[in-house]
Amino acid sequence: MNMATYSITRARHGGTPVPFSGDTDARCRSDSPADGQARSSAPGDDRPTVRVVVHLVLLVLLVAAVPAAASETYVVTGSWGTNGSGDGQLHYPENIALDAAGNAYVTDQGNQRIQKFATDGTFLGAWGTGDAEPGNSYELSGIAVDAGGDVYVTETGTFRVLKFTPTGDLITTWGTEGAGDGQFRNPMDVAVDDTGFVYVTDINGATPRVQKFGPDGSFVTRWQTCGNAVTYSQPYGIAIGAAGTVYMVDLRKECVTRFSPAGVLLGEWPTGNPVDDPDDVPMGIAVDAAGFVYVTEPYANRVLKFASDGSLVTSWGTRGSGAGQFDNPRGIAVDSAGTVWVVDAFNHRVQTFARSAAPVPTPTVTAAQTTVPKAMETTFLPPTSAVTPAPTVTVDATGGSVVSRDLNGDGRFEDRNGNGRTDFADVVLFFGQIGSIAADDPGSDYNENGRIDFADVVWLFNTL
Repeated sequence: MNMATYSITRARHGGTPVPFSGDTDARCRSDSPADGQARSSAPGDDRPTVRVVVHLVLLVLLVAAVPAAASETYVVTGSWGTNGSGDGQLHYPENIALDAAGNAYVTDQGNQRIQKFATDGTFLGAWGTGDAEPGNSYELSGIAVDAGGDVYVTETGTFRVLKFTPTGDLITTWGTEGAGDGQFRNPMDVAVDDTGFVYVTDINGATPRVQKFGPDGSFVTRWQTCGNAVTYSQPYGIAIGAAGTVYMVDLRKECVTRFSPAGVLLGEWPTGNPVDDPDDVPMGIAVDAAGFVYVTEPYANRVLKFASDGSLVTSWGTRGSGAGQFDNPRGIAVDSAGTVWVVDAFNHRVQTFARSAAPVPTPTVTAAQTTVPKAMETTFLPPTSAVTPAPTVTVDATGGSVVSRDLNGDGRFEDRNGNGRTDFADVVLFFGQIGSIAADDPGSDYNENGRIDFADVVWLFNTL
């Protein structure tokens, strides 16, 4: 095996290296092509350009002024493991899988063994893969448990998959080095679906792929993992969701890719920031019963939670050794209760997390106006007549009422906060309200286009 491909972790953090080669520029997302020269207005007339700039500045100010919706919060509920080789100790653990009873199986890579723990972290047992000799690392990486409790492990250094009983008795192995069907170059992770089929990610040179096997190791099919991109791919973590959907994280493209059980591409989304950031490299992946997807980013020291459509729900984690912090989080699993289990590799431990009650968003207070979270707003009252619409009533951050006023009798409520004048505070407040205003409210449809939208915000801004 070319050990030159195992250098990036050692260079970043020290300790046991993991496979990662090449640069990180190739991604699922693509940058927009250059527009070329910008359009210009008529000679001597820069008003359209100024207006566009003002509107863009307005949008930025409004987004900054309106409080963001509260995201989910996860808190640490348990932690176990210390650096060492004794029972229950860990040395650069790599991955984790859970059985139906809630027991956890961890690939303890630095100690060349698999360890089994109870739900509370109590040590239950340990075993090796059968061939390891002192001083030799066979690089245990992925691990999965099937419905019957049998345990599957990928052993990168020997190019194979091993299947054990729940107590560690070897059932079978398969795989040799190569690029043929059933062969491996870098088998990184393994997952098992409800029917017993086994899926293995393989960073296999120019043909990065997922291979699918029967429970006995018989080859079924394989597919390449480039997804929508024509660039190189490095498949790593793999998990199975509802209806057997296969979820995979890609180190090189920094994305989650979804396939059908037969390998048909269903979609993909980026895992990190749109800006190129080497810390965005994903590694572990898990899917819960509700379809939410969890991804570890070891170099960013965080966990990300996505909805099934790829939208980010929340993230947590900073670098450190305290409770809830990480130093190179790798494997991840989610149990039936929604508890998230994370292998904190360089802290030599496993941590568990549970979702806490969502915090109430705190209104952003400015000198001009207290903005109002949408959850605190009431439905706008319709006008009583076409000539004199009824005032619009909302609730401010203190629980008091705010009456919007029509200052000039034109049927439009420009004074949103009821302070007797139209100013930028009214623009900010209105921007935060547009999602809850009835579409047929004439007092808020400033441009009279039959709907409440950002164009009305711009109209109100232009009256200042």
